[in-house]
Amino acid sequence: MKKILMVGMHDGYASMFRNDRDLELYVLEEEALYKKNSAAYESYKPAGILLTKYQQSDDFRAAALQWHREIGFDAVAPAWEYGVHASGVLAETFGLRSPGRRALEACTDKLVLREMLSSTSIRQPRWARVSSVDDVARFHRGTPIILKPSNRHASVGVIRVDDAAHIADAWQECVTANESRTVADRPRAVELMVEEFVPGYQVSVETLVRDRKVVFDNVCLMLTAGGPYFPILSVTVPAPIPSHEYEAAVAASHSLVASLEVENGMIHSEWKVCDSHPYLIESAARVPGAFTPELAEKAYGGFNMYRAQVRNLAGLDPLLPGPERSIASVRWFHPPSGKLKAIHGADALEADPAVFLRRIKIAQGDEVPVCRDGWHRIGYFAAHAPTKRELDATVSRILETVVFDMEPSANS
Repeated sequence: MKKILMVGMHDGYASMFRNDRDLELYVLEEEALYKKNSAAYESYKPAGILLTKYQQSDDFRAAALQWHREIGFDAVAPAWEYGVHASGVLAETFGLRSPGRRALEACTDKLVLREMLSSTSIRQPRWARVSSVDDVARFHRGTPIILKPSNRHASVGVIRVDDAAHIADAWQECVTANESRTVADRPRAVELMVEEFVPGYQVSVETLVRDRKVVFDNVCLMLTAGGPYFPILSVTVPAPIPSHEYEAAVAASHSLVASLEVENGMIHSEWKVCDSHPYLIESAARVPGAFTPELAEKAYGGFNMYRAQVRNLAGLDPLLPGPERSIASVRWFHPPSGKLKAIHGADALEADPAVFLRRIKIAQGDEVPVCRDGWHRIGYFAAHAPTKRELDATVSRILETVVFDMEPSANS
């Protein structure tokens, strides 16, 4: 049995570990995050838990090394974005498989990523590091730009600015953006960047690398909220896009993997396809979120991305799938901000046989804020069908049936 050290933990990985007898779970976690919901961590039934600082801290190194001497881990993997750095450092320290130092540096800081790729053929938007409102104003040329932190996730602090008159307000909103679910409760160093807005549609590519060779690719179609904010509102697997653009996205991901000298692991990259050309938006050295693995499991007939990542890092067969067999999509509900008066038709989520995941997080009387990032989303459903036509029909039916009756708030 392979002993796997997960930096952080969530239900997707936990479910996989419960069903794979080749793997034994150990968890390294921030004490503050553990204390928020210790029962959840215990329910994962790990063989051991180590509480130590790892987010923008080196405290984890000595304690984890001592633990490794006692346990003898076979792989280290991150559950969330903020565990990528620590998991890579530990894998390298223990002499285990990892994405490699160059890939880890690029995939945990968007500024480093941009700089590393500046001399390659990979298309990127015009970009700059910024440290003041004046820097952003100098970058703006009258067309839409994106202001964002270089080292956050879930679209936290990402803001589109069309008019120069709005730059100061966008700056204030960006620098004060915060999150709590996966972040330790201590100050976090954040750098900011700005880049040109690239029109077109958005995709992600999940590329699994084993001993510097690509062994699996998947392309997702993504939909964001539009307007000034970019929470993901839809993911579809596999992407129902023209074949030449699907192939272009895969080729772009392969170029990224080569440029970053990826050794082992999954690279999840996001691209805007403009005039059939992919432009790199960002990249992560981990399994994607937004229920992409759960969608892939349906579309590829049981393939589990969590399992593939961990088994690959542990030197086991990642159990790769054949071609996709069907199509699956997740949609987040996106009502206007305000006070929720009632939800109509929610029973359709339970009744529809095509729906396999569902959750509504709000109830009558709750205040619904403007959906600025992934943590502000109020509910979702995921559906699966043999064909895109059938999937589209299901999604349309649910969106027409489940209605959020909102009362505008005084300041909306």
